[in-house]
Amino acid sequence: MSIFNPEQWARDHFQHADLGDIRKTERLINTCANMAGSSGKSIARSCLGNEAKLEGSYRLIRNENVSPEMIRVAGFEHTASLVKDIPEILALEDTTSLSYKHQVAEDLGKLGKTTDKSRGWRVHSVMLLDSHSTRTLGLIHQDWWCRPDNINDADEKESGKWPDASYFCRQRLGETMANMISVCDREADILSYLQDKQLHNERFVRIP
Repeated sequence: MSIFNPEQWARDHFQHADLGDIRKTERLINTCANMAGSSGKSIARSCLGNEAKLEGSYRLIRNENVSPEMIRVAGFEHTASLVKDIPEILALEDTTSLSYKHQVAEDLGKLGKTTDKSRGWRVHSVMLLDSHSTRTLGLIHQDWWCRPDNINDADEKESGKWPDASYFCRQRLGETMANMISVCDREADILSYLQDKQLHNERFVRIP
């Protein structure tokens, strides 16, 4: 997804974020615009040496009254507003890993096999596209978790991410869900997910 105007993109997605104070919302928009304009770079580098911008971003992140849920809900709601008049939507689902090596990594979960020392987050995302124009519409769902070192300590099976994603898509899209086709890989070949899709009469495609 190419963002030609990071400032406008950030404002479109997060201007309605309810953070309890319009100044926090503006700080969120500015932080997201900086990061969108410097994809793949750290927050510090995205501020291009501007100490005021950097301090504002860190103050936002450290604010205990601003949660990740507040931020992502605003983005999901913006995506949902874009799809109402689109006759056919592709929902691309996949899971990835965010690997960290610095000091915080020891508090995160294992990513690979027992012998793999990498640690980080597992992230499952649902990205919506207009099937006819192939235009990217945005994220409609995203969840993240840490794997315990002992798989027996997990609260639930990771396979639950597939039916969970469909549930939250229904909540956010409402009747527009009828226009959506879920596109998954073979990891989604689980009975609970297939039964859930059939129960709700929803379309899905599994790619090799």
